[in-house]
Amino acid sequence: MEIQGEIGKGLTFEIGAQVAKGIALDDETPLDDVPVEDFALQLRKDLGGGNYIQFRSELFGRDGVPGPTEIVTPGYVTMELGGGWWLSPRFQIRFLARNLLDKDYAVSADRRAVLAPGRSGVVTLIAQLP
Repeated sequence: MEIQGEIGKGLTFEIGAQVAKGIALDDETPLDDVPVEDFALQLRKDLGGGNYIQFRSELFGRDGVPGPTEIVTPGYVTMELGGGWWLSPRFQIRFLARNLLDKDYAVSADRRAVLAPGRSGVVTLIAQLP
C-alpha cells in the first residue's frame, strides 16, 4: 500500500507498507525470499527552483519464520537524509546520507548474507547537456 500527499508550503509525504506471507502448500513450511513486513515514511520539502531536501525512514519487521536457506533476522529501522541543489541552469548537486543510525543489519535473510554498510554517503554532480 502507498499513500502520497501534500501537507502544504512545498512539503509532501509518502507512506508505504507491505505485508507478505508464503508457505509451501504441500507441507506448510515457510518459503525463501518472502519479504518481512515493513513500513516507510518519506518527507520531502521543495525549496524552490527545483531544490529539495528529504528524509526517509523505514521499519523492517523481524523475520521469525525463515525459509529453508534463511536465518531468523531481527527487526530494524533505517534513516536517510538527502537533497539536491541546482548550482546553475545546467548543473545540479545531490547528496544522500544512508543508515544514519549506524545500525548493523543483514542485507537479506539468506544464511550467507553480509551486513549492510554502516553510515555512508553519496554525492552526485549532474550535468545537463545542451
